[in-house]
Amino acid sequence: MLLMCIIGVMTGHAQSTYTVSFNNSTITQSTEGWFDLGTKHSINKKYTGTYDGVTYNSGLKMESATTVKFTTTANATITIVQSTATNGSYTFKFDGTEVPLSDGAADAVNTVIVYTKSIAAGEHSITRNQKEMGILFIKVVQDATTQPTLTLNPATINLNAYPFSPKVSDTFMLSGENLTAGDYNLNVPTVDGLTVTPTAFTVGTDGKCNQQFTITYE
Repeated sequence: MLLMCIIGVMTGHAQSTYTVSFNNSTITQSTEGWFDLGTKHSINKKYTGTYDGVTYNSGLKMESATTVKFTTTANATITIVQSTATNGSYTFKFDGTEVPLSDGAADAVNTVIVYTKSIAAGEHSITRNQKEMGILFIKVVQDATTQPTLTLNPATINLNAYPFSPKVSDTFMLSGENLTAGDYNLNVPTVDGLTVTPTAFTVGTDGKCNQQFTITYE
C-alpha cells in the first residue's frame, strides 16, 4: 500500500484585512493589538458621521500626543475615514507628511472625508497636523507577500516496504512557510488499521510550521 497524507485544510489568504473603529465610545479592532494606539488617546462624541452603512456617534480625538501606529509586511491599501462634523477643515499626517483634504473624497451629507492610499511594507503612523480633528474608522488591506508552501517529507510512505512485519511504523515531517496562522487538522485517508498521531498541527504567527507525525499500520 502506498499512502499519501493530504492536507485538505491549508490555504493561503491572498489578502489580510485589519480594521479599527471608534464607534459607541469603544475602540474595536478586527485583530486586537494590530493597531498600536499608545496610552494617550481618547474617544469623543463630537466626531460623528456615516460610512459604509455604519453611523458613528463617536470618533478618535486626534490630539498632539495621539498616534496610531501599525506595521505591514507587504504592500497594502489604507482607508481612513475622517469626521467633518467638528473641526472638519483640519488635516492629519501620515508617516509625518500632511495629507491634504483634497486627497480625500468628501461626503457632506454623511459628514465624512474618505482617504484611500497605497502604502509600502513597513512601519506607519497617523498623527494630527495643526489642530485637533477626529477619525472614525481605519482599514488596512494587506497584499499577500509570497505564495504559501507546504512540504511533506517523505511525500509518500510505502507500507509494502515492510512485508514481513505485522506492524509498520514510520514518521514524516510537515514543513511550511508563508502560511495563515491557526490550528489545522490532517486529512488522512480512511484505511483499516491506519493511525496517524498527532492528527493536528499549528501554524505560528510567523507563518511557519514544522511538525513531525508518526504513522502506524497494523
